[in-house]
Amino acid sequence: MLVTRENFEQALSQITSDSLVVDTETTGLHPYWRRKAPADKAGGIAIKSDAFVGYFPVRHAGGQNIEQGQYARLIERMNEVTTIVNHNTMFDVNMLAQDGLDRPGRTVDTMVGLHLMNENGSKKLKVAADKYLGGDSSKEEHGLHQLLRTNGLMVNQMWRLAPGQVAPYACQDVILAERLDAYLREKLYTPRLYDELNSFAQMLGDMEYTGIKVDVATLTALANEAEAEASASLKRIEAMAGGPINPNSSGQVRYWLHTPDATEETLSAMKDPRADEILTYKAWRKACDSYYGPYREWMDENHVIHAGFNPCGTVSGRISSSDPNLTAVPRMSTEYKVKKVFHARPGKRFLEADYSQAEVRMAAHYTQDARLKEIFASGQDLHSAVAADMGVSRQVGKTINLSILYGIGAKRLGISLGVPKRKAQEYLDTYNTNFPGIKKMMRKAEGVASERGYIQMYSGRRRHFNCADADPKDAFNNIIQGGIGEMVRRTMVKLRRTIPEAVCVLQVHDSLMFEVDEDRVGEIAPDIRKLMEDQPWCTCPVKVDMKTGQSWGDMKEVK
Repeated sequence: MLVTRENFEQALSQITSDSLVVDTETTGLHPYWRRKAPADKAGGIAIKSDAFVGYFPVRHAGGQNIEQGQYARLIERMNEVTTIVNHNTMFDVNMLAQDGLDRPGRTVDTMVGLHLMNENGSKKLKVAADKYLGGDSSKEEHGLHQLLRTNGLMVNQMWRLAPGQVAPYACQDVILAERLDAYLREKLYTPRLYDELNSFAQMLGDMEYTGIKVDVATLTALANEAEAEASASLKRIEAMAGGPINPNSSGQVRYWLHTPDATEETLSAMKDPRADEILTYKAWRKACDSYYGPYREWMDENHVIHAGFNPCGTVSGRISSSDPNLTAVPRMSTEYKVKKVFHARPGKRFLEADYSQAEVRMAAHYTQDARLKEIFASGQDLHSAVAADMGVSRQVGKTINLSILYGIGAKRLGISLGVPKRKAQEYLDTYNTNFPGIKKMMRKAEGVASERGYIQMYSGRRRHFNCADADPKDAFNNIIQGGIGEMVRRTMVKLRRTIPEAVCVLQVHDSLMFEVDEDRVGEIAPDIRKLMEDQPWCTCPVKVDMKTGQSWGDMKEVK
């Protein structure tokens, strides 16, 4: 049904259920104002409520839209419902928040259900509908795309068409989303996890909506410093080379340094002042181009960055981030002071809680390696203990600890440590002798993944290896990464439910960043630590390190 000004009252009266399937056709993909472009908004809304299915055009460039007063009443009605269902639901929720939609009590997202069913498959609604629901679900989509091409429009420009041309496609989306949700609840190996993941996806959407604040003065100062340092480094390189050279040109660098390639790994291993200077230049340049510049473009009028967080972003179950990627903020260093640009809001402080050595603790749980468990049970520092066992420095011990979990070979380990391949192999052999449970578990995980087609994490979630793109050799690392992802996911939802005053603004791998009232840090921190460390499923002690500060780059340890 295409809703018009004339039949609006009839349509609104049919929206009677407490759960709505809602899909927006938008002017773009970014619901927040940013420096390089205004915020995108809803062009039209498809709604399914029991037997009613209708499309409400609100900002179409061609044809008639419903009146703004009618649109306000529609939003008011939507604010009365408990549950909103769709495919990639929080995108629509955050888009409609600009027009007054409140944060819903519950959301259901069929995309996270598809990821749970098979993380290797397509997450597109129409592709999934064709696969699982049967029929040609893509028929309307193909027709609409042809219409867009005929009019010289892109896929995200449906709002430029007349509402009647878009309505059949939009209405089909909400019908398919509802049918797919019912299918997933019937066919999933664990419907309970589907509900858990929906709670998590909703939390990530709220985290995106809240955003994290940038201090513009700090950003400007650090960007200026990086530009000046990059320029000075380039002059030193050209002086060394005896003339102009582009440090970003692999060909020019290889020719100048007589190297087979110009990768960071190769340049770092050269111990050559020229190579070191190229790395210095690239680091300063990257600080400008990959961090300070994009942050300036992405922040809104209140200097807040609303990065996207995708619960379906990796096959292991960990989240991914984009626009910009805030899970890839570099550690503090001479060149990278990026964390300093993020400041807590007035009256607030950051409180960062980080799972200490999570990967190796997870390995100790799954492998039940006696020596690993002994080190953690006694409260020793893992990397120091391993270094003492092997007669190496703590840094070497740490590198070996983390490399082992990725199945690294002697050649790559040797490059990382700056030692010959033979010496690196000796390290690996010694490590496997000291910690035999890890290699044994690696083989077991690979065997299970090959024979059964999946491995299972403690939560019941599966990582599937029943396709060509999934290599059973990655099974051990996937169960470690996936296990941590499950632990962090469940903990985030539990924290939100039990300590709502701790507002999570960022998740970076094993670390959670909260904004809390500055006068309540000492009160809230112990509660967060206690809840995060309470992991009764894990046979290895879980430890959380905490820091607090006004800026992410200037954090102090919380005892």
